[in-house]
Amino acid sequence: MTREEWAISRTTVYAGMDNPKPASTGLSEYAGAEEIDAAIASLRQSYTDYGRLLKKHPDDNLQRSRRRGINTIIKSMREENRVPHGVYLYHAFGADPLPAPLDAIVRRSSSPNRRPMRHGSVMSRLLPLMMRHGKMS
Repeated sequence: MTREEWAISRTTVYAGMDNPKPASTGLSEYAGAEEIDAAIASLRQSYTDYGRLLKKHPDDNLQRSRRRGINTIIKSMREENRVPHGVYLYHAFGADPLPAPLDAIVRRSSSPNRRPMRHGSVMSRLLPLMMRHGKMS
């Protein structure tokens, strides 16, 4: 097994015979410090927006629940270095779209062939594989 094949098998979503360790959920492996800060800033903006709606409609439990969900997401990102997923995102945003910086991180971490960012850019990882398999001349 080559190093590239090992790296791909190491970071797939499902663990199996060839991949005894599942892919990481560490936030710092899928986003840089600036991107994490941008995602948290966009979450704080959403938190503020929901707060404004809550002032207009003080009995709106949906906005209150969404603010709690956003706090949970920020805590998981800051203190636990985890990529937010599933239930947390649903409680915070429901059917509303995620803020763009957070959406990019979540999509990157949940793709079937997810790979941590720490090993260089996407093209630096794909170029040797593409050349080896005759995809590039």
